[in-house]
Amino acid sequence: MTTTQRSTTAETRETQEPPVLLRIGHVYERTLGMILAETGFYGPIDIAVGRDGVLYVLNRATLPKTHWRIGRCEFSDEEVLGEFGTQEDEQPWPVSLAIDGDGILYVTDEHASNVSMYTTEGELVGRWGEQGDSPGAMDGPTGVRLDADENLWIVDSCNHRVQKFTRRGQYLDGWGEFGAAPGQLNYPWGLAIDPLNETVLVADWRNHRVQRFSPEGELLQVIGRPGGGDGEFNYPSGVVVDKYGDIYVADRSNHRVQLFNYRGGFVESFRGDAMLNPRAIKRLLANKEMLRMRDNVPSIEPEKRLKNPTAVAVDEEGRLYITESGRFRVQVYRKHCISLPQDELPPPDAFKDPVID
Repeated sequence: MTTTQRSTTAETRETQEPPVLLRIGHVYERTLGMILAETGFYGPIDIAVGRDGVLYVLNRATLPKTHWRIGRCEFSDEEVLGEFGTQEDEQPWPVSLAIDGDGILYVTDEHASNVSMYTTEGELVGRWGEQGDSPGAMDGPTGVRLDADENLWIVDSCNHRVQKFTRRGQYLDGWGEFGAAPGQLNYPWGLAIDPLNETVLVADWRNHRVQRFSPEGELLQVIGRPGGGDGEFNYPSGVVVDKYGDIYVADRSNHRVQLFNYRGGFVESFRGDAMLNPRAIKRLLANKEMLRMRDNVPSIEPEKRLKNPTAVAVDEEGRLYITESGRFRVQVYRKHCISLPQDELPPPDAFKDPVID
């Protein structure tokens, strides 16, 4: 894309001002999946929400006959509607998936350095991409997301950059370089498109931060630094922005998800509240030995908590989905808030950040 084309695109892009939120909080709703359950999740690493509300969970732990699979389930009924996978030599190490308006799933593979396209029934309908560092080639692609025009944005992790493609794999644009300075990337992983302004947020894995860029690659915001405190990260792997402009980050090695407002201010963290789901309860009741073992555990508190959350997703109903790779499940929260137009309150820069006791 030429400089003139980039300037025109930036000028004509429609943006929305994020609302002011009266935050009420998030309520834990349920847990989907359980470790090693039949037709359960096996090493879940990403999740996509279809327009029909069906959830698609990408699993990549090794199984007999297949190396990875995608499970389909509905939030209202955790029973798996179907699943499909592929042989190890076809797609050895899938990382991320996205679903378009036509119901086509796009799956990146960091070993094969390509993108595979599937119908929601599991039929392979396309595959594109080649390994390399030239524009349009990829080396270890990870996060994949669609923008409002349904172009694909892909994190080209080992090339330390982000690239933009059409849904059929035609290269459109790309930017990024290796380093630790603001605007540079070090093995980035997750990616999100802000629905309010189409800016691109990147989970900068080895730099322990999240960076926001314009679609043309201009650095707009840096969130976080290395550490374990509020607003700090330890290998962030996933990021998503909801319809209010709030930013959720999977802080993988700190075993939590952090929430930031659109200005990058820390709001709260999620550490897990999982309860046994109906399938897990049924399985325990059918196994008296396992039931006795659980009864002798000193505390079930660790059972609730997140372990290596890798990806986050949101839906239009205000639900937050946390893909928990370390415990083979997805924890679901619902957001409660009231939104007000920006012009109903004084501007934020007129105040210092308040301290909440």
